Amino acid sequence: MTQYTGGKARIGKKIHEKIREYEYSKTNENTLPYFEPFFGMGGVMKHIALEGERPFLLACDYEECIVSFWRSIQSGWKPHIITKEEYSNIHL
Repeated sequence: MTQYTGGKARIGKKIHEKIREYEYSKTNENTLPYFEPFFGMGGVMKHIALEGERPFLLACDYEECIVSFWRSIQSGWKPHIITKEEYSNIHL
């Protein structure tokens, strides 16, 4: 998973656990639909998806580049993985 400033990769599992605790305290179950308003690279939702108990998951993000990225992935686009050396040779 890609990490970036503001990303939830490092704390996604803890956020997921807090969501589960809260839902269970209110409903005694963890099978409610889940809506992720700040999807980004999926740092929280990946943990929710892995539990496999939700009827559906819905994600959105304000950042158009991220939305475009995920739509491309859904359409079958495969990202090209480059080495650190290749990246440092890119002149923007």
